[in-house]
Amino acid sequence: MMFKDYFTQAGTNRRALLAWIGAAALSGCQQLPIDGPLASDVRGELTLRQRVPFRLVRLYPDMVPILREGGPGPEHFITDLGPAAPRIGPGDKLVVTIVEPSAGGLFSALPNPAMPSAEAGARVVTLPEVTVDTDGRVSMPFTGPISVNGLTHVAAAERIRGALADQAITPQVIVSTAASGASGITVAGAVKTPGPLPLRYGGESILEAIARAGGVTDVPEALVVQLIRFAQPHRVRMGTLIDRPETNIQVRLGDYIHVLADPRRYMVLGATGRVNEERLTADRTTMAGALARAGGLLDYRADAQSVMLFRYETPEILDRIAAIDARLARARGEDVPIPDTPRRTAQDAPQPVVFVLNLRSASGFFMAEAIDVRDRDLIYAPNSEYTQWQKFLDIIRLTANPVASSATAARSF
Repeated sequence: MMFKDYFTQAGTNRRALLAWIGAAALSGCQQLPIDGPLASDVRGELTLRQRVPFRLVRLYPDMVPILREGGPGPEHFITDLGPAAPRIGPGDKLVVTIVEPSAGGLFSALPNPAMPSAEAGARVVTLPEVTVDTDGRVSMPFTGPISVNGLTHVAAAERIRGALADQAITPQVIVSTAASGASGITVAGAVKTPGPLPLRYGGESILEAIARAGGVTDVPEALVVQLIRFAQPHRVRMGTLIDRPETNIQVRLGDYIHVLADPRRYMVLGATGRVNEERLTADRTTMAGALARAGGLLDYRADAQSVMLFRYETPEILDRIAAIDARLARARGEDVPIPDTPRRTAQDAPQPVVFVLNLRSASGFFMAEAIDVRDRDLIYAPNSEYTQWQKFLDIIRLTANPVASSATAARSF
C-alpha cells in the first residue's frame, strides 16, 4: 500500500504540474527575470497615460536623411569686435603728466626733457606715481580725490583736466599705467594652474588666456568653456572654439573663464556583448559603430528586428518623419490620414522618441551606419520573445524532472 500511495501521489503531482504549465502559458513569460523591456512591452506603453509620453517610430531609409538634418546645429556664442580698451581699477599705479602751454600757470616747472615735442614755453610736470584706492579714486594736488574707476586712460585724463580747468592755464593731461594692481581676468576649472591673470593690454583670446593658465587637463572634446561677463554666463564647447575661430573672442577686464568637464556620452544597454557608457569623440560615431564597440548583439538573446534608439528629437523633425511614415503606409494600401503640419515656435521643446531599427535586414545595417549617435543617446537591444520562452521551458524542465524520475521508477516495478 505504501508504494501504491506513493505512485498515486506522483500522478497527482504530475496532473498539478500540467495544470500549472497551462496557467503559466496563458499568462506568458512576463514574470520571468529580464534585464529590460521586451519590444512588445515598449509598444504596450504607448497606451498607458501614467507613463512618460513618447513616440514610437519604425525607421525606414527615407527617414534617415531627415534624422541627419536634425543633428545639433552650430553653437551660438557672444560676438566681440576686438579687445576692450584697458580700464583703470583699484590697485593700479598711475603716472599723470600735466602740460600747461604757457608760463606763469599753476605748475611752474622746467620743460620736461622726456617730452621734446612740448611747445616752446610750455610747462610740463610729471607727478609722482599715484595709486588707485579701493574706492577707485586717486588723490591729486589742487583737486583732491578724483574717481577714475572703470575709465580708460583717455577718459581719466579728461576727468583730471576738467578738475584743473579753473586753476591751470588750458591744461593738457596724459595718464598712463606704471603697474596694474587689478587681476584683470580669472581662469578656473579644468586647467593646470587656475587663478587670476593680469590682462594683456595688447589683447588676447579665450584660448590664449587658457593657455596662459597652463592649458587644460582633458581632451577638448570633453570640455565646456563658460565665460561670465557682466554677470551673464555664456557657454560653448571647447572644440567649437578650436574649430570655429570666430567664436574664440577677445577677453575683457573682469572676465571669469571656467573650464568645465562635461563629456558627451551615450549608453548601450540590453542584449549586447557588454553594457557600457562611452564618450563621444570629435570623430563621427554611428549607431553601427556604437553597437560594434559594445561587442555586437548576442545571437542567442537579442531581438535583432527591434533594436531601439532612445533620444529627444525636435517636433519639426518628428512631424516630417510622421509624414513619411504616413506616405509609406498609404503605399502599402493602409488607410492612413495625412498628418497636419502644426505651427512650430522656437520654444517647442524636444520630445522623447524611440526609433526602432530592424537589423535582420541589409537595409537596417545601411541605416545603422548612416545614423549618427548624439549626446545622451541610449541604444537598447531587447531580449527576443523566444529567449523568454526558452527561460520558461528551462524552468519547466527543472520542475518536471523529479516527477519524471518518479514515473520512471513506477514503471520499473
